[in-house]
Amino acid sequence: MSKILKIIALFISLTSWVYAQVKIEKPTVISKNKAFAIFIDIETYKHTRDAVKAYRDIVEKDGLPTYIVSGDFKKPEEVKNEILKLYNAKQSLEGVVFIGEIPIVMIRNAQHMTTAFKMNEDKFPIYESSVPSDRFYDDLNLTFDYIKQDDREPIIHYYKLREDSPQHLNPSIYSARIRYPKGRGGNVYQAISDYLYKVVRTPRDNILDYFVAFTGSAYNSECLVAWKDDVKAYREDFPYLGKTNTHFKHLNFRMDDFMKFKLFDEMQRPEVDLLLMRKHGTPTRELINNEPSGFSIETRIEAIRRELYNNLRKAIKAKKNVDSLKKVYQKKYQLTEKFFDRLNDMELAKQDSAVNANNSIHTADLRKIKTNPTLCNSGCLL
Repeated sequence: MSKILKIIALFISLTSWVYAQVKIEKPTVISKNKAFAIFIDIETYKHTRDAVKAYRDIVEKDGLPTYIVSGDFKKPEEVKNEILKLYNAKQSLEGVVFIGEIPIVMIRNAQHMTTAFKMNEDKFPIYESSVPSDRFYDDLNLTFDYIKQDDREPIIHYYKLREDSPQHLNPSIYSARIRYPKGRGGNVYQAISDYLYKVVRTPRDNILDYFVAFTGSAYNSECLVAWKDDVKAYREDFPYLGKTNTHFKHLNFRMDDFMKFKLFDEMQRPEVDLLLMRKHGTPTRELINNEPSGFSIETRIEAIRRELYNNLRKAIKAKKNVDSLKKVYQKKYQLTEKFFDRLNDMELAKQDSAVNANNSIHTADLRKIKTNPTLCNSGCLL
């Protein structure tokens, strides 16, 4: 009899453990509208509960019944299964937001669906040649094969898009992420809470009449025709834009060698409703400009010098044969030995480093300014 009781107790314990992994808080309003869901990891929810519920309440005030789904999500399938349950429910689901440490999917075999990212998946490391994408979660038509978990960052999981999957994007729901970049430092949970409360405080009747759009280097193959034609789409999508050049600015990286400073000015304009920046980047760096090419013989020679010096300094740091590399450059560009006289000039190295840094926006830059637009958005790939 004691064995049976132990088995029953063990079964109840295991069942409780399984169900404790995911907790679903139902909407607090009744509506015929489709629902919205907040997915958040347990640890983040523990530290941001009041802010998350305030965010839930304001979303429901907009007419969207909202679930809060919290759990100790280890794999992307665990999140996707909960999305499918809500999507297939009677009320169905129209969108989700992921807050905190929700597993990140890196997709392979799908570069034909990216806007610009193209890299040989056989020659480059898996971390570099895979595309982070939440289409795994919101495009329920796509099918994938699991590859593995990342060795360095457990939150990252690799998947391959199956050959028999649809080969185009047609998301079933919309999705977004709220995740604080660790490289910025500070209290992660406080930052997330502050952001959610900021959303709650944002006036709901604000008219989008001030808009700034920016296109960075290498985006859309730097095609000026595509950049120019975007104006038509912006005017159609945002019909209340004002008519003056302060209401709508359409910026391109070619307008200045260091456009980041003009963008900082736009970020700090109190009247701007939306700042849309379409460019490439990394988790801690947004690529804004190419290296200054110059408009005279002197400035172009200087651009070449910076590029070659930069490569040589990297070679020195990596303890490679610098003399052989210099000879390659001398032969290729018909340079004299005198061209490399200032290679070890530390003051010049600092100046070159500053030029390189000013081609991009770094997380450290953002600590120094207060951004005002209601929404800032950066372009993504897939």
